Amino acid sequence: SSSGSGSQSTASSSTQTQASTTIDTTSSTSPSVSEPSNTTNSKILQESDTAQTQTSSTTEQSTSEKNGIVNENGERYYYINGVLQKGQQNINGSWYLFNRTTGVMMYGQQKDSNGQWYLFDRSSGIMRKGQVNDAGNWYLFDRSSGIMRKGQVNDAGNWYLFDRSSGIMRKGQVNDAGNWYLFDRSSGIMRKGQVNDAGNWYLFDRSSGIMRKGQVNDAGNWYLFDRSSGVMRKGQVNDAGNWYLFNRSSGIMMYGLQTDINGKTYYFNNAGKM
Repeated sequence: SSSGSGSQSTASSSTQTQASTTIDTTSSTSPSVSEPSNTTNSKILQESDTAQTQTSSTTEQSTSEKNGIVNENGERYYYINGVLQKGQQNINGSWYLFNRTTGVMMYGQQKDSNGQWYLFDRSSGIMRKGQVNDAGNWYLFDRSSGIMRKGQVNDAGNWYLFDRSSGIMRKGQVNDAGNWYLFDRSSGIMRKGQVNDAGNWYLFDRSSGIMRKGQVNDAGNWYLFDRSSGVMRKGQVNDAGNWYLFNRSSGIMMYGLQTDINGKTYYFNNAGKM
């Protein structure tokens, strides 16, 4: 399942497993990480007010009452029937975050009270989901909850590695939890099988993606991958005290009578040993 590249997504056209806090996008109320929405702040009239005064006051309130996202002094706020809303809010199907103290709309990467990170579009304030390039680095935000994903994650059928601390997508050869992997240097997709990376051939397990080392049978042929670096060995090689010959082009182990580049003939048994 080796792949050379994968698609990256951005906010409007772009896009191991950890626990996530699920946001109920079917409700206009905020998720559990948010403060409860305030109820309508109705004006209470004094008993001494006359009917005429009541009618006049009520009309004045309804015409000046704030609703929706409002710009005030260069900042954006969200009101429902004149009441300032705070925390995560679902507005017309999109999630936003408003400061829990001031009510100011928040942007960029933000952490909730449970330590989970989210990304809110740096222009619109809308919560981002999927694979997103933020400030030059790729991240994955859960396509349902919007929570930043970390570690090895299967996204849309491909495996990726997101730094277990920062959440940044890792690329190239990476040691994760004691094993070496190769993530495509462009797309970040985990590579499997025999792969040429930076001019050297390696073998990454066709199932797990873990780098293979030592003598390995791959697709019916024996190869030797350096027991330290994992680089495919070719030519005559001493491995564990025995001499072997690996094809100088393909790296496949050779058997029987073989002639080296100097014209000398050698015999390699059925185990490949000289």
